[in-house]
Amino acid sequence: LMLERHSTHARGAMRLLDDASAAIQHNRDVLQSAIDNVGHGIAVFDRDMTLICWNNQFQTYLGLGTELTRVGAPMSEIVPAFLAKTSGGAGQQDDRMGKMAVTHEVFREHMAEQGRVLEVRSSAMPDGGVVVTFIDATESVLAAEALQRANESLERRVAERTSELTRLNGELAVAKAEADAANLSKT
Repeated sequence: LMLERHSTHARGAMRLLDDASAAIQHNRDVLQSAIDNVGHGIAVFDRDMTLICWNNQFQTYLGLGTELTRVGAPMSEIVPAFLAKTSGGAGQQDDRMGKMAVTHEVFREHMAEQGRVLEVRSSAMPDGGVVVTFIDATESVLAAEALQRANESLERRVAERTSELTRLNGELAVAKAEADAANLSKT
C-alpha cells in the first residue's frame, strides 16, 4: 500500500505493519481459542508430517509430555508415544501412521491407563498436511457392548424357552396319544 501511494514515510509503513501484525495475532488467538474449546482432540501436521497446531484435548487424550506437544514434533515420534499408552501397544506404528497420513481410515485405540477409547480420524489438507481428530468414543463403545450382552442374553433366553416349549409339546403329544388311546379303549 505504501508503494502504491508513492509514500516513503517509514513511520506510516511501520504503523501499517504493526496493525497487520496485530490483526494476524488477534485472528490466530481467536482460532486457537475456538480449537481449544472443541470437545475433540485436534492435531494438525504439515506436509512434512510435523506438528504445527493442536488443542488442549489432544494433550489430555494422548497424555504426551511437552517434548512431543511442540511445533515441529514429528508424527513419527508422536504416534509411537501414543500407541505405547494403548492396550495394543506400539507394534502397530506403521499401520497407524499409514491410516493417519495416507489412507485416512478411521480406527479406535483403547487407552490403557485412562480406560478411554479414542476414535482416530484424519483428513488431508490441500497443502499436503493432515488434520487428525481424536474423539472420545468410550460411551458409544460401552453402549455397544451392553447392547451385545443384552442381545446374547435375549438369544439365550429364546433358546431356553424354545427348548422348554419343544419338551412341553412332546409331553403334550404323549398325553394326547394316551388320552386318545383311553377313549378308544372305552369305546
